[in-house]
Amino acid sequence: MVYFSRSGNTREIANQIHERVGGDIFEIQPEEPYPSNYDAVVKQAKQELESGYKPKLKAKIENIESYDVIFVGSPIWWGTIPAPVVTFLSEYDLSGKTIVPFCTH
Repeated sequence: MVYFSRSGNTREIANQIHERVGGDIFEIQPEEPYPSNYDAVVKQAKQELESGYKPKLKAKIENIESYDVIFVGSPIWWGTIPAPVVTFLSEYDLSGKTIVPFCTH
């Protein structure tokens, strides 16, 4: 299971799912954290979406090939997934894997 959560809501849902299905859990975190101010995050998220920006992430999953099913959790920002999740999805070959998305809003 992988998830991105700025406010903690998606983290809570990820933990609830993890309790039920088990396995490993990994938090997607950008190297540069988002601002704590909500309006600043909204502005930054819109700019990232419009520009196609993909932030660098703090960590990677070294053995992604060993997983057959991957839950991917994310809030919805501007009608889509946040840039850190875009980065995560673009960095791995997930061909042949079952992806189970879950979103918070």
